[in-house]
Amino acid sequence: MTVLLQTEDLTKRFGGLTAVRGVSFTLSFGEVVGLLGPNGSGKTTLLNMISGAHRATSGQINFEGHPIQNLRPDQISKQGIARTFQLVKVLPTMTVLENTICGLAFGSSRMWGAEAEGKAMEKLHQVGLADKAKQPAATLTYIDSKRLELARALAADPHLLLLDEWLSGLTPEELQEGIKLIKSIRDAGASILIVEHIMSAIRELCPRCIVMNAGEKIADGLTGDVLQQQDVIEAYLGAPHHA
Repeated sequence: MTVLLQTEDLTKRFGGLTAVRGVSFTLSFGEVVGLLGPNGSGKTTLLNMISGAHRATSGQINFEGHPIQNLRPDQISKQGIARTFQLVKVLPTMTVLENTICGLAFGSSRMWGAEAEGKAMEKLHQVGLADKAKQPAATLTYIDSKRLELARALAADPHLLLLDEWLSGLTPEELQEGIKLIKSIRDAGASILIVEHIMSAIRELCPRCIVMNAGEKIADGLTGDVLQQQDVIEAYLGAPHHA
């Protein structure tokens, strides 16, 4: 498989705190990979470096064979990387359609007017929000706000989609809808890196996963195998205490 994303010895320090330490991995075209780990393990910091929100302290990020670790977020977006956030970020006073059109401004191709509206509506259809295109974003339910953020990311036509706990906070019924939606995006050929704590979703969506703990990568492999590793179990549950 052709490598899409590669990190090499990636490190991020905030003053005296090392949030990510020497993380290396690859993600190939068409892969859906889970990025797991307990809270504070460095997962979101890693996504922030890949998307340009944080500049790496050291190491390298190659995307489609080109280094991107020194690019701004808008430049990285134009290279073909889009993301969602742990906390949903929509523009509440704008309509659902206008929010989605904003995603086009940061994609690899520039669109205006009717062409932009048509492309945005296509993405709203994809996530199931076309009937709410004219509503203010502030009126959306929680899951529909998540759908909107996803539509805006997809509008940029990303080669790589970064999902940061996109399924969190959903009801069981909404969770199944969310999994089905991610599967449809996967089946359309997207490459996806998913940060998630819901193991049932990871097992269903991700053939492979990477596990972090205390800023370091501790596992990388087939999901079923990785989740049975003792160091992964201890990272989540704590090391066993012996009398």
